[in-house]
Amino acid sequence: MVSPSNADRFAAAVAAMHQGDIGPFIMEFSEDMVLHVPPALPWSPGELRGPKALAELLSTMLQWSEGHYENEVVHVGGEGDLVVTVNVVRAVHRRRSHDYQTAWTYRFADGVIVEAWLISSMSSDQLADFWARPAPAMATTD
Repeated sequence: MVSPSNADRFAAAVAAMHQGDIGPFIMEFSEDMVLHVPPALPWSPGELRGPKALAELLSTMLQWSEGHYENEVVHVGGEGDLVVTVNVVRAVHRRRSHDYQTAWTYRFADGVIVEAWLISSMSSDQLADFWARPAPAMATTD
């Protein structure tokens, strides 16, 4: 029996995530994996480490998008140790709605993801502007 490819296994994990079961998706990542994300994202140093950092990134995006964040994986493909996903992101932040595309490239070793790179259709300036943290409300005195 032939083992499923990294791309096939990852596609199944993404499908489970879309059904509300994030466990198989998180299990695809090694504990010391490195995520390379655009440094323009206000909560990102440009590099995140471990599945917990990925979960925190997704949680932050959901929180900052006022509950209106969707990352739809529209394609999973690859061969050998490299898998690529194409995604459509729909988000609301500071009462502005925006749809944009992303692509992730995942590098597998020993059956788990050890490194991933995020590319966005938004420029660094657009990402920084859209995802900028709103200024805190100023206290007023009467």
